[in-house]
Amino acid sequence: MKKLFLIAVLLIFINSDITFASNWKQIDNGLFMDTDSITTYIDKLGFKQTDIRSYWTKELNDNGAYFTNYEKEYNKKISYTMTRALINCKQRKVAPKAVVIYDTEGNFIKKFNFPIYRSSWNNIIPDSRGDLFYNILCK
Repeated sequence: MKKLFLIAVLLIFINSDITFASNWKQIDNGLFMDTDSITTYIDKLGFKQTDIRSYWTKELNDNGAYFTNYEKEYNKKISYTMTRALINCKQRKVAPKAVVIYDTEGNFIKKFNFPIYRSSWNNIIPDSRGDLFYNILCK
């Protein structure tokens, strides 16, 4: 019975999107990128998309509208969000894949997953945060 439980726990961790080892590099004020999470994107059919990179970011609460909206919705003080994003280096476009919200005690609050469609890709605006990531991941 213990062996079955251990196998079930291991399967959960193997199949999860959670990154356990992180190497956070500060990109901007309150914005970090996990350099260990950078990978070439593999689509749902299992094909490597060599022009697309996947990566995780962490954004600390700056008391801006982005965070205060979540705080009102969940009635909790938000500490940070983590975002899994995709960047298409060839087309200079970016798309969110997932957002995870944490409270000030480090507790998980909510995870949003976003399916990737042609319409979910956004052009990278010059001198934006997307442009910062483009310069790191695509050059």
